[in-house]
Amino acid sequence: MSRPLTFALLPIVSACAPDLSGELDPGPPPSLPPGGVLIDATSETDEVGFDLDAGVVVDTTEPAWDLSFLRYNVRLNGGVSGDGNVEAAVLAGVAYEDVVEAPETGFATDAPDADGDGIDELVFAGWYDYDLVDHTLSPADVVYVVRSTEAADHKLSFLSYYDHAGTPAMITFVTALLEGP
Repeated sequence: MSRPLTFALLPIVSACAPDLSGELDPGPPPSLPPGGVLIDATSETDEVGFDLDAGVVVDTTEPAWDLSFLRYNVRLNGGVSGDGNVEAAVLAGVAYEDVVEAPETGFATDAPDADGDGIDELVFAGWYDYDLVDHTLSPADVVYVVRSTEAADHKLSFLSYYDHAGTPAMITFVTALLEGP
């Protein structure tokens, strides 16, 4: 024997709930490790420059910038991206702490579009892995050695694309000056 279906209308009570948005503070940001840098690359239009030698954010109109950040895009001040002769070597699958000197070969700089997709070939194009399921970025297992505008070698490894509150384009990385070979 079948029973008739009955429906009950339930009042919507979520409109009566207090606004807790001010109480959802994620707390203070965690401290960065030694050599840690936080870059606010949230602007849709303005690049943020970074001078590895001075360890400071700089304007990309100044000649001393080594890296520029625009959202998830990272450019070198060299090749098609700048006049600073900055180049980098990509060391995949190597632990940051194991990089103690610059490699002798393998340096490249940003190059013009070579595959016809309309996008320049950026050395840092592979700094992140993209998760197709949840549409998030996470740092790839890569360490970079960047030869700066002052011809100094710096190792660099990305830590995150998001800040502690989940805001995208708040890029953190760690960097250190390498001694000569």
